[in-house]
Amino acid sequence: MIVWKLTKQQFLAGQAQGSAMNPFPLVIGSLPEPAWFAGMETILSSDPSFATAPINRGKVDLAHQLLLQLRPDETWEPVGCYMDDSLGLKALIQGRGLSTELILRCSLHRPVPKSRKMTDEGFGALARAHRIAVQTAVEAGLPVATDIRSHYGL
Repeated sequence: MIVWKLTKQQFLAGQAQGSAMNPFPLVIGSLPEPAWFAGMETILSSDPSFATAPINRGKVDLAHQLLLQLRPDETWEPVGCYMDDSLGLKALIQGRGLSTELILRCSLHRPVPKSRKMTDEGFGALARAHRIAVQTAVEAGLPVATDIRSHYGL
């Protein structure tokens, strides 16, 4: 899906309340070792000490990725995920806007959702990612629909 072509409501696909619990520990605990496809790490433009990489589910699928943080020993550590409807980050990195690139990278490889089931924080992260995608598209001169631009005063 191309996020900036969707209205905010289309992108959020409603707002069904999911678990109030951060899904990251459950998701990372359910993955095989290694949890991601090594060598496919893509550095975040907003912070080069973080990257995304496809989750190891047997085949490469860019719709489901981990957020990785570079350790002092130059190895990667999983600190966040966007898999299926689960969006979660370790508490230490929450509130830094790092989920935005993770969401937008995964969204490129996902269909438009019919519904979503996330925490309030997850919906907040999705809404921020939508706003950033629309602003970036407008700044790049892409043909963003008037109703989508006007929602953000652009």
